[in-house]
Amino acid sequence: AMCYLDLVRLWGDVPLKLDPSKDGDNFKLPKTDRNEVYAQIITDLEEAIPGLLWCDDSNQKGERLSKGAAMGLLARAYLFRGGYSLYQDKSIKRPDNYKEYYQTVLNELISSGKHGLIDADGTYSSGYEKNFRNMCELKYDPFENICEISFYNPTGQNAGASNMGTYNGPEINVNSIYGRANSFIKTHKFFYETFDEKDLRRDVAVATFSINANSKIVEIAEKNSQNWSPGKWRRNWQTAAIKDNNNTDVNFPLLRYADVLLMSAEVENELNDGPNDLAIERVNQVRRRAFGKPYLTANADVDLKTSDFTGKDDFFNFIVAERGRELCFEGNRRLDLIRWNLLKETIATTSQNFLSYYNGQEGLGSNYTYAAGSRFVSGKHELYPIPAREVRETLGSVSQNPGY
Repeated sequence: AMCYLDLVRLWGDVPLKLDPSKDGDNFKLPKTDRNEVYAQIITDLEEAIPGLLWCDDSNQKGERLSKGAAMGLLARAYLFRGGYSLYQDKSIKRPDNYKEYYQTVLNELISSGKHGLIDADGTYSSGYEKNFRNMCELKYDPFENICEISFYNPTGQNAGASNMGTYNGPEINVNSIYGRANSFIKTHKFFYETFDEKDLRRDVAVATFSINANSKIVEIAEKNSQNWSPGKWRRNWQTAAIKDNNNTDVNFPLLRYADVLLMSAEVENELNDGPNDLAIERVNQVRRRAFGKPYLTANADVDLKTSDFTGKDDFFNFIVAERGRELCFEGNRRLDLIRWNLLKETIATTSQNFLSYYNGQEGLGSNYTYAAGSRFVSGKHELYPIPAREVRETLGSVSQNPGY
């Protein structure tokens, strides 16, 4: 179910095979309608949940999926099944009965008390920072990170290794004491500015610096913010010995409790045609931690109220922005924007922001090009292309996706 959820979100209709492969099988299976694939994903997860153990009960330390992970993935599958996607005829649509897939399956997970947010303990600026420092220090804590994809290689070679903190962290010179970080993934000032200046997530999520050969932090000017990078996984936060300049043993968070809270708030808003008290409390728990407050204790300084929103659409727009701030660089954003049918609009807005900023400011990075702004094609890039080999080897039973 977990693997098919990735397949169907990235490629749309895919062949659905439910039996183990053996000699003599027909491997030229045609695509299966994505709604049938989603139905099987949901069936598998629903059947699995009763027999799975809570992570603390099983003491699995991430070795296999727990009950909480399956519940969270089930909620994710429901939201994507009810969301927009690109079809073979180039239409982007969602099911007419999409509200049926806005399920309250997360209530049992939230009320179980088995998972929650890590609060600050005085060591770091916030529980948010602590969570990502834990990951960099190879400390697995399933209380917040309900499911992580594990990586490890004893010699640092490629097989089984991770690139967390090297490909998606601040750039670090190879001669520093921390080892090299290439920093291939970047962000920019327009995202940075969506955070309140008191939001402790901002300077964890976005690294506005590089580290030079002398192991010193070098700030990158705002005019060159296209060179700012994700900051959640940093080579200089990692405490393990450097085995390879490109690879690490840092895990990838497939599902965090904050995602559970924000999915639940989104569902409540949709089912009730506007935010109810439960939806507000779920986002307030995320916000309290973001502003350095105990997340389960009401706080008038940071808490939102129902009256702060004009209705369903206003709260939805807040959820869109808040998911970006909380879950940035964790592999959710592009897929979320597709299921909301906001990818084209968001890329266009970012492109215009770059054009306005660089063209309006003399000498400020005027040669920079935001490639997605000119290359993105709606009705094509919402799905990945089927690899040519798959089309060829199945003799066309697996047809190419639109536009490729």
